[in-house]
Amino acid sequence: MSLSLQGLPDMLVCNRSHLEDFCQKITKRTAKFNEIEPIVLYAANAWADAANKAYIIKKLDTVQRSFAIKICRAYRTTPLSSLRVLSGLLPLDLRAHENKTLYEIKKGYTACEHLKGAEVEIKTPFCKTSHPATAALEYVILFNEELTINGSSLQIYTDGSKTEEGVGAAISLWKGDIEIKSQKLHLAHFCTVYQAELMALKRAAQLAVQRKETEVLIYSDSRSALDAVVGGRSFDPLVTEIRELLIQHSEKNIKLFWVKAHAGRRGNERADQLAKEATGAKQKPVYDRCPISYVKKLIRENTVQKWVTKQSNETTGVTTRMFLPDPETAYRIVRSKGFNPIMTQILTGHGAFAEYLHRFKIKPSPACECDENVLQTVEHLLTECPIFTIQRHNLEQTAGMRIARNVLPDILAGHRLALENFCERILDRTRRFNGAQTIDKQNNSKDTTKI
Repeated sequence: MSLSLQGLPDMLVCNRSHLEDFCQKITKRTAKFNEIEPIVLYAANAWADAANKAYIIKKLDTVQRSFAIKICRAYRTTPLSSLRVLSGLLPLDLRAHENKTLYEIKKGYTACEHLKGAEVEIKTPFCKTSHPATAALEYVILFNEELTINGSSLQIYTDGSKTEEGVGAAISLWKGDIEIKSQKLHLAHFCTVYQAELMALKRAAQLAVQRKETEVLIYSDSRSALDAVVGGRSFDPLVTEIRELLIQHSEKNIKLFWVKAHAGRRGNERADQLAKEATGAKQKPVYDRCPISYVKKLIRENTVQKWVTKQSNETTGVTTRMFLPDPETAYRIVRSKGFNPIMTQILTGHGAFAEYLHRFKIKPSPACECDENVLQTVEHLLTECPIFTIQRHNLEQTAGMRIARNVLPDILAGHRLALENFCERILDRTRRFNGAQTIDKQNNSKDTTKI
């Protein structure tokens, strides 16, 4: 078969047996899908358009499903829509489009539609950077010790800050114990603290070159910024500009120092104060290149919105939507803290419940222990079953509301621990009533997670 770009998407995606065999081997050793996802999405910018086809989406879903089951420790019969909500995984076809968009923005092939014309910070090409061996830059680490400073030396303290008001940087120039000049720098709201620290260092290097003093001492409390400048391996445009200034003006005795933040050093405290003031400055930003991290955040928000729309069209996962009706909110909850196997059974309805077991012909009757005319469902057990009246009352006292279907999302969000304890009592009772050994035996025969 001849290799062409037209045939590349199908060739990459459609070799289903090889991909599934590979994933099965991996899942035996780990359930960390974030280790496998980059492999599955390798070169997604080349084949992402093919992920619009229904049969390719189905194959990607098959791969993702095996990992989602292990991440959630759920039953194999659990619908994929519920598994995605509880595992915090986005559909692979949307992730492929996400990777393609990011790739095109990085390469400059397209602009990010949410930036309103702002430029994206692109790495400096390797051919335009100085060779690391051309100049050996270094910085000195200071803790509490003081330097013996020449009276004619210029000291420049730098700092960056980011608050709810915005992003700012500042420099403070000192001679001896007297501040002779200061400058505030306002950056675009999407810039990072790292960019602010680098911007302050860049301005300090520019002043060090322009002024007549032959010895200039530049202080910063950002190890990451100083490491990038002296390391010679960073292609950040601000880092490159700082290095070029220091290398091209080697006749100047410019020294870099790291100082501990908030340690009582007057110059550093002054620079920190000025940087905080600069965050709320009403002026044109001196730097407005958008970091890739912010671009990723915008693309991810767009992907989550597409997933929410996709989830709204799903007909499965009714029980999960009873607890987590908003997929976007569920995504944030799960990304902060996942659910244990007991809560997975409650949130999916696939577990030691008579109605579920009867549906899959594991139990002859779907009736609850409390009444043979009532189905033993998750909703019944949580809101109505008289067997758990005491436990339900305790939860209602903790939550300050009566347990009903419409308040379950609020209880899960605000009183999660109390709800989990209640669910543990329910699962312990239903397991014994429905025959735990029989359920475990059936579950093992289907290669599903034990309850």
